Amino acid sequence: MDLTGLMLNYLAVARSVIENGHVVVPAWRIETVEGAYLVFTHFDDDKPKERERLPKLMARFMAWKMATSFVLAAQTWLKPICKGEEALLVVGASRHERFGLVQRILREGGPQFGPVQWLMPAQFDESYFRLLPRTSTTLTHTEVVELDFIFGPSGELEAEKLD
Repeated sequence: MDLTGLMLNYLAVARSVIENGHVVVPAWRIETVEGAYLVFTHFDDDKPKERERLPKLMARFMAWKMATSFVLAAQTWLKPICKGEEALLVVGASRHERFGLVQRILREGGPQFGPVQWLMPAQFDESYFRLLPRTSTTLTHTEVVELDFIFGPSGELEAEKLD
């Protein structure tokens, strides 16, 4: 499936989560040379250092696994795009493609959703695209052990290998 198709699938899953009364946990589908991984990045909004640490960890994971693309789906507030309204955000990136979309969450009368709005790369944070490794990266043995602990079975950010 192409990147935009994956993005629309992840958007549908996120909408289903909202419709069932839950909060969307940021979910990353990361395509690598050895297959795809799914990583959920739970974080506490009251701990800003945790929120700052996650992109660094995801970038290191992508470098470790030699990621070729990723799709991220999250529930967020997008002030510049949706005038401060709650929305679903899906970002897709590969070495040659950059996509983003938002869909407003309308809470009156139960969860409903506005139209899907595809974004131009200038409309969302460039840092998403810097997460994907651009060149080969050398990791030390210590870094690999640490990443394996964090993303391994029962790790803080367990990465599930997809079939």
